[in-house]
Amino acid sequence: MVLPRVFIDLVPRYEKVDEQDRKAGWTVTVSGPGITAQYELDRCEVSCDGVVRGVPARRGGMPADDLGDLLSRLATKNCPNGEVQHYGRWLFDCLLGQETWASVCQAPDVVAVEGVELALRWPADEAELHQLSWEAMHDGRNALAGHPDLLVAITRVVPAGPRQPQSITRPPKVLFAVGGSLDEDTIRPGAMFMGLLKAFEMDGYCSSKAVQGVTIDSLAWHCKQFQPDIVHIVAHGKVVDGKGLLRLADHLPVGADSLMPALTAGGAPLAVVLSACQSGGAGLTGGKLVDASPLAAELVARGIPIVSAVAGAVSEPACRLYTKQLVEAVYRGVPVVEAAAKGRRAALQQSASPSTQLDWAMPALFAGEELSSSFRPVDAEAAGRLVDVAKRLRLSEPPVFIGRNAIMGLLDDLFEYESSSRLGTIAAVRDASIKGLGGTRLLREMGFQLLLRGHLPVLLGPFDTEPPGGLRDVVVGILLALEDLARQFDVPLTKLRTLGADPRFEPRGDVSPEALAALTPEDRSDRVLDTLVAFRESAGPLDPVTTAPRLATDLAAFAEVMSTAGDPFSKDTRVVVLADEVHRWGALEPLLQILGRTGRDGLGTSARPAPVIFTASSREHDGARVKAFSESYDGKPGYAFPELDVLTIKEAVVGFQWVLLHPWKKNKPQYRKVYAAKADVSSEVLDAMFHLLDGRPVAVKRELYNLAVALCVNETFVADDDEEAWDNYRRLHP
Repeated sequence: MVLPRVFIDLVPRYEKVDEQDRKAGWTVTVSGPGITAQYELDRCEVSCDGVVRGVPARRGGMPADDLGDLLSRLATKNCPNGEVQHYGRWLFDCLLGQETWASVCQAPDVVAVEGVELALRWPADEAELHQLSWEAMHDGRNALAGHPDLLVAITRVVPAGPRQPQSITRPPKVLFAVGGSLDEDTIRPGAMFMGLLKAFEMDGYCSSKAVQGVTIDSLAWHCKQFQPDIVHIVAHGKVVDGKGLLRLADHLPVGADSLMPALTAGGAPLAVVLSACQSGGAGLTGGKLVDASPLAAELVARGIPIVSAVAGAVSEPACRLYTKQLVEAVYRGVPVVEAAAKGRRAALQQSASPSTQLDWAMPALFAGEELSSSFRPVDAEAAGRLVDVAKRLRLSEPPVFIGRNAIMGLLDDLFEYESSSRLGTIAAVRDASIKGLGGTRLLREMGFQLLLRGHLPVLLGPFDTEPPGGLRDVVVGILLALEDLARQFDVPLTKLRTLGADPRFEPRGDVSPEALAALTPEDRSDRVLDTLVAFRESAGPLDPVTTAPRLATDLAAFAEVMSTAGDPFSKDTRVVVLADEVHRWGALEPLLQILGRTGRDGLGTSARPAPVIFTASSREHDGARVKAFSESYDGKPGYAFPELDVLTIKEAVVGFQWVLLHPWKKNKPQYRKVYAAKADVSSEVLDAMFHLLDGRPVAVKRELYNLAVALCVNETFVADDDEEAWDNYRRLHP
């Protein structure tokens, strides 16, 4: 569905008072398919908690004294029943009125699709208009956002914004940048928002990277390295001298002047999400409103096509329902304007007290005026193909992946342009057992992220029975994985020079480029598989010295073939080998011998490195060899040895709550519910509660939910059944 767009333009009117121009109000023009109206909107001044504010006042509207008192109560969230509706009706009368609204509802294009977009457009520095929650408009019977007969979208259109971008043909890359720590009480709502999107990532809706304690310089670095499509900033926000600012980790307030160079360091992102107070509204300076743009509007005016921001505090249930519907709709290929409208309607419908709480109206969507109602951020069909491959490769499995930020952060270092700082080997090692610490899941998550970023993950493991007994098994495992990738993406795998490492293996000529070129794709795949099986069953060990360069050539050749396979693959595409529990491998010695010689190239060539990531215990099985390797190469260029240990308390507190936000065993009542901490629960209490799980990722299988139920009993947490909520929503809006 494409919602017909109705522009509502407000142009300031001025009058001469004592030889000076004073704002008298605005001229309102409503225009759309079959719709045209124009009228004057007056301005009045009201006292709100001792601060004089200019507000719209349509003739015959609410008296100034009553309006000031209402705005004061809304600011403190101390609203009697029905007052939010009263506020929404005042906004509606100011901007539309019954006569204009009736003409909108009766327009043929609106009737045909049972929906409309109200595109609010005024000068970017109109603080008196930006301060109001127009998303809360109410026609006397229904809030427009929850209209039973129409899907009503409200967009804040910024004049002179950027041109409409192209839709993304792969799962979008999302950078989460947190100005503080995720476990801060004031940051926690934004952290939970991130948790919702991390859950969607598990379903392949996006590829993400999360960084905490970000400064403006580190934000620029991460944007340059990761090249995100969406940047989500969680930080403290405020307005100083009329300018919207964010406070990042270095405590220095930064505005659009500093943010834009950082956000666009890797190219302009499609969208920015601001989880920061006052990022979507105007603020007071010196006890009065100053004409200035909200930070969100300023970012759009400077070139970001879409910015989602908040004008005030949003409760966790409203945030969750809005976000879930918004992200799901966008991923399904629904236009972003329609998706935001559906998200707001879901949040309003499930609000416990919509007549006394305004949180469902606080998220605001800002967009450039050239962004059409039909714009779809994601080409769902194209993006879905990559996700299907990830699931067939068993790289994406529930529940949502949590923690390991230090290890996951090393992925960028595998592809550093400066070769001196590029990594070729990442070894996640622990000087004890790694059982139950999620090492296999870590490798799968890294492989999933690599695939979504345009690289080729080769996962060796997990091995339920016998792990690789020699270098021949490792080589065959890698080549079989390449053959699988070739089939998934329908590209040829024709260069298998590694088979030449065994001069006695005669069938290697059967898979020469010439021999395979004459075969159908199906026969070609069968020929390669049969040959690799025969090679694995051949006798005798392979020599690492002669095998390594041949394998490197094959890996480079396959990456070259995939570089032209379309988005997200490119000239920078690399094969990355992920090896599970190598301390159990009989092939450990030759593998480490190769990695010790190749440095930052991994198993690849200097032109096309093939990094290796492995997990291991340095104490069990052949752990002594792992320990010797790590001691020899730790600190040398090309190698990193992060510890694979239990989750830190900060990772555990945030991560376990992320899992609880996303039901993953829906056939069991205890697991189908969403559990969330109450807003007044301190971080100290949460630390004490989640410390009981000892930071073990395996706790998500059972102990986590036992704890969540107990926390609901003592009223620290609340439980909601979002599945039932969605069922109700779909019954009302099929």
